[in-house]
Amino acid sequence: MINIVFSYSDFIHLKESGMCHDEDSYVFDLQLDMGILRDGVFKEERLINSGIHSKWIDFDNQSKQLANIKLHAKEGYIIRIWLSNRIVDLCHLAFLCDELLEYNHSLTVVALPKTDIQDELIFHYLTWSEVNQERLFELARIETVLTVVEKNNYSQQWQELLCDPLPLRTIINGQILSVPMDFYDSWIESQIPLTFFPIGNIIGRLMGYQIGLSDSFYLSRIKTLIQNGKLIVEGNANSQNLKTKMRRKS
Repeated sequence: MINIVFSYSDFIHLKESGMCHDEDSYVFDLQLDMGILRDGVFKEERLINSGIHSKWIDFDNQSKQLANIKLHAKEGYIIRIWLSNRIVDLCHLAFLCDELLEYNHSLTVVALPKTDIQDELIFHYLTWSEVNQERLFELARIETVLTVVEKNNYSQQWQELLCDPLPLRTIINGQILSVPMDFYDSWIESQIPLTFFPIGNIIGRLMGYQIGLSDSFYLSRIKTLIQNGKLIVEGNANSQNLKTKMRRKS
């Protein structure tokens, strides 16, 4: 069996829990929730042209990993995908379903529940790294095999995304759609108080809504809102770290 994880922090957590190992796992992350996809999935320009920082992505290495994954699929290996609740994970799943569509192999998904009830307590998860080891073992047993129809559906969604010139992905009614980069700006602005508050605390509040967006995305949009004069920074406007305080215009 081959494991595919879409986040390095999730992989480390799964590895420490004994669910994944270096020799049978791939960390596949192309940041497919951002950038104009038709500019090239494995090209950094896809992100740069949309004004997005490409983090630490080694595009050449990711391309080699995809080639290895395809080889495993061709050889009939079961491929198990660990799907978190981040939007980017669903984008990666759609991409892989499209890339592996020609192979007659078993593609299984272990999907992280958004809401989990344990001993009358309610837990809300975004990533696998938030799940304790005991519960992780239980959730790993809830593994589903994607049907041909499901694979085709994800593949079709991906093909539609490739034709769309918009740079940001979101999930609406279970479908992956491309939207303008400022799609969430009005909502982000509405969540910022009228009194000065640290940027880091505000990002923490936004992350609490479990929409599936990353903290780096929120920071990027907050900086854009500051540059556009939508938000007011306390003190030096050029200092925009997590401790910087800001507020919404009244």
